[in-house]
Amino acid sequence: MRLFGMFLQAIQSVDNGQRLAISCLGSARESLDFMIQVFDSLIKEVDKSLAQNFIESVVSLISSHNCISSLLSLGRGGLLLLHKLMRLIGMVVSCPNSAFLVSSNSNIRAGIVHLCFDQLYSALSGRTTVGESNSALLDLREMHYQLMHKILSSRWNWFFKPINREFESEEGNKFFVKAMEIYFSSFQDMTLPPSTYGYNLSVFNDLQKVHKLYSVQLFKTEMLPAFTETLLTAMMDGSRQILHDELVLTVFGLASADFNLFFGQIVPRFVSKYSNPQATIPNFATSTDFPSFSRNLKFFINDIKV
Repeated sequence: MRLFGMFLQAIQSVDNGQRLAISCLGSARESLDFMIQVFDSLIKEVDKSLAQNFIESVVSLISSHNCISSLLSLGRGGLLLLHKLMRLIGMVVSCPNSAFLVSSNSNIRAGIVHLCFDQLYSALSGRTTVGESNSALLDLREMHYQLMHKILSSRWNWFFKPINREFESEEGNKFFVKAMEIYFSSFQDMTLPPSTYGYNLSVFNDLQKVHKLYSVQLFKTEMLPAFTETLLTAMMDGSRQILHDELVLTVFGLASADFNLFFGQIVPRFVSKYSNPQATIPNFATSTDFPSFSRNLKFFINDIKV
């Protein structure tokens, strides 16, 4: 662990000597590969407290050194190291034997969520690269969304109490809102690769199926209309035509949470953004079964495009 910390410190020296930082990347990746193997053994065969101390130290090292931005500036090698870091965190949050993650006195939850929802997202958003590194950056962004999905799906109890579905804490409330803001931003981004955009749509469908996301009071009252209108707007964009079926399925799920709200407020407000709205509203019949809804939504979008 100390050796990995030394590598991170060296990587942080990028401003004073990029050659030194780059030379440490290979050693840091090898060290992290070893740490992943160690964690896998600890969580399966050894006292869980050792695994807890191990992963808490890793998260603390990454956060304290604030190395994410430095790694991103080092090209493909830095992106690969970040990829391995996210793989390790993904193993932690999705491991069914990670009993320490539900411990009330554990600091790991806050550290992991802050690292993923704040530090990683802030560093990745708006970052651009050229050439070979661009593909690696896109892969890293998709892996970040996958990691967020694992956290929300596997550790829903970090955000909500299991019985009354109220927020587990003010911090749980804050990070849930942050997660939704990140996904909302991704749905607005028409430059996002269709594979990544489609994956995020599947995340929402999964969270609704497993955890009834659309029934969460905060989401239903303050977020659902904006998400629905954003996805309707995405259906108007030619770059998202390949995702038509996925978009219809997600819009139907959102509409199903409150059809009266959808047909009575969301659709008229969406139509009002376009010319000649009186000609388009009647074309969206208020059927609530999926086959009819899907067919009517297709006609509705086509009418607005005209």
